[in-house]
Amino acid sequence: MALGPLSGGRPDWNRYYVDRPGVLHARSIVVGKPPPTALLPLLQHLPRFNVSQALTALRLVLNAPIAMIFQEQDTEGMMAFGGGGTTWAWSPMSTFGAVATLDEEKRTEVLRVWKLLQTSTNIGLLNLPLRWWQSSLLRAGHEDKLIDAWIGLEGLFRNDYPERLASFLGADVAEAAAIKINAGISYGWRSKIVHAEDPAKVAKRLSLQKAVQLTTEYLRSALLKVLDLPGPFSPDALKSDNGVIP
Repeated sequence: MALGPLSGGRPDWNRYYVDRPGVLHARSIVVGKPPPTALLPLLQHLPRFNVSQALTALRLVLNAPIAMIFQEQDTEGMMAFGGGGTTWAWSPMSTFGAVATLDEEKRTEVLRVWKLLQTSTNIGLLNLPLRWWQSSLLRAGHEDKLIDAWIGLEGLFRNDYPERLASFLGADVAEAAAIKINAGISYGWRSKIVHAEDPAKVAKRLSLQKAVQLTTEYLRSALLKVLDLPGPFSPDALKSDNGVIP
């Protein structure tokens, strides 16, 4: 994936990165003289593009460990403070996830989610769970992925995690029951890992790899659903005796 100038077609400097999955490459060019003093108040009120929100939207929709590996800034003229250059950052290896394709349908969904990250009434509640879901996504080890995902779920649902998760995500009795059972086993894995206990019994019910896959997807689905809510999300309002949870 590549981000380049908004007009003028695909630039030569960016062609190398277009077909490389998992690459988010941004370049900014500052040219010319400083703006007139009279324009400074206006410029200070111009909207700023939040790269972190863009990455979060891409990760949520594509379910892929997308990371910005570096940024380049070229400066010329009187605004060449520092001269620019390349800033590198850590990024996950491409082997950590499947290749993600941003087609037209997903592009529309990324834009929608990106806007929700700015406007949702629940964004204050979601900040911590979103951070831990993304941490889980970028982790290498299954144990780390599971622990981070459960921190996110605990931050989102506060208590009675399997029951509330099933109540929130289950479309019918059967699906809710499956979510409750799988989340309970996954939480068992979490406890075994945290307390350094033998996981042999829980492993017979569900493999660690499958527990990670289900738990991270439960958290991702819950985050997207909360983002879509028209009003405030209250985990305490979720009950296990509402006819959905058996």
